[in-house]
Amino acid sequence: MLMFLDLEASSLSTRSWPIEIGLAWIGNDGSIASEGRLIRPDPSWSVDDWAEDSAAVHGITLSELAEAEPAAEVAAWAQQRIGSAALLSDAPQFDAYWLDRLISSAGLPQPDLRDLDTAAAFAFSGILLRRRGR
Repeated sequence: MLMFLDLEASSLSTRSWPIEIGLAWIGNDGSIASEGRLIRPDPSWSVDDWAEDSAAVHGITLSELAEAEPAAEVAAWAQQRIGSAALLSDAPQFDAYWLDRLISSAGLPQPDLRDLDTAAAFAFSGILLRRRGR
């Protein structure tokens, strides 16, 4: 199964941390499903890496995160939900870092994250080549 990942973060600094995770996939019956969780910051994550500019973009306040599930619980949920799915991201350079911070908060192994653009180019290149040859 293919699963798509999107994360929102506290900022774009090199010490930023994930604040929301979203997962989406296409079910066996062709239906589209999605789930997400807000993430209460792990105690080891510095609030100094919170940026109001980022909050203005994602629309999530720091006070909302105080009521969210703890990072380790969200990590366990995500790991269970992802399972053996092929995980894709449209921004793997950012999402891999934030996913690692989230998953590490629970001491879990990092899932393999793939670049959506690369996967799509590979998946559709044969189709395009066959169509051009007609």
